[in-house]
Amino acid sequence: ANRVAGVEAAVCQDPFCAAPARSHSDTNVLCLGAKIVGSGLAMDVVRAWMTTPFLDAEEKYARRVAKGRDIA
Repeated sequence: ANRVAGVEAAVCQDPFCAAPARSHSDTNVLCLGAKIVGSGLAMDVVRAWMTTPFLDAEEKYARRVAKGRDIA
């Protein structure tokens, strides 16, 4: 998915991974393994990912995301 311009995808198997994927990396696509994550856990992962904002006020995260977008 990350080969498509403008797509920042993250594979998340639990809510602990989903929150930093949004807050630190500003991902806009969430990937879940169908055989790895059950439906109840998947809902928790999606909820954590959807409700976590990007920490763009923290310069280190904004710089990291900008570097990645400059490469693409």
